[in-house]
Amino acid sequence: IDTKGNASLFHYTKQSCNFEKDIDNEDGAIYNGIAWNSANDKLFLAETARAVIYSFDYNIQIGKISNRSVLFDFKANNVSGLPDGMAMDVDDNLWVAAIFGSYVYQISTRNGTLLRAVKMPARDVTSVIWGGPKLDILFVTSSQHNLNDEEKRQQPRAGSVFAVRGLGTRGRRGNNAAICTAGCAEDGCSRSRCGQEVASPPASEFRRRWLPILSGAFAFLRRDSVLFWRFSRGKPSKIELLPWA
Repeated sequence: IDTKGNASLFHYTKQSCNFEKDIDNEDGAIYNGIAWNSANDKLFLAETARAVIYSFDYNIQIGKISNRSVLFDFKANNVSGLPDGMAMDVDDNLWVAAIFGSYVYQISTRNGTLLRAVKMPARDVTSVIWGGPKLDILFVTSSQHNLNDEEKRQQPRAGSVFAVRGLGTRGRRGNNAAICTAGCAEDGCSRSRCGQEVASPPASEFRRRWLPILSGAFAFLRRDSVLFWRFSRGKPSKIELLPWA
């Protein structure tokens, strides 16, 4: 399958309650994990197909990226796997899940050097996130989807979520985001201000705009809750409104 030109990067802005494109369908095939440094002036993006992590200058005032460069190249550094999900620690080092690689890598965002490789009991390591009361536990997800029967027998814990402790660092608290309520993330939204409650889009519009890029479930973040949708044969149905804990 020719996947060139199928990857784009968007950002969401509360000014328009819509998505704006930052990288427009270039040669990339799979844009993946995203993270920012503590100063919020650098954005890092994993490109799985090319096995690289990009670094961008980031303007927090307008939410724009510029000056792309390669921070870390998996092939040039002779490390196994491909970059997937990733998270930042308090020291501005990336922790990168390596699908097809069995590792989580710690990479310096200052000079792009590999600091540490943590071996995992599954080949396909898919994402990472910091958790726990002190944000000092690295939760690591994995997959068994691409394993054959023999590989599944050899990796009985593939598909599990792992908790890695004792890494000597921790994550940062996530940033809050000001975004619109359900129904605003589309052109021609009938709202007078961002965040105003509006009617959800009709099923026909939801299918046309969102189903090509969604599968299973989708969530709209709200100021005080998360609105979950589930899809059945192309028909969205609101199923749950969960308040923040």
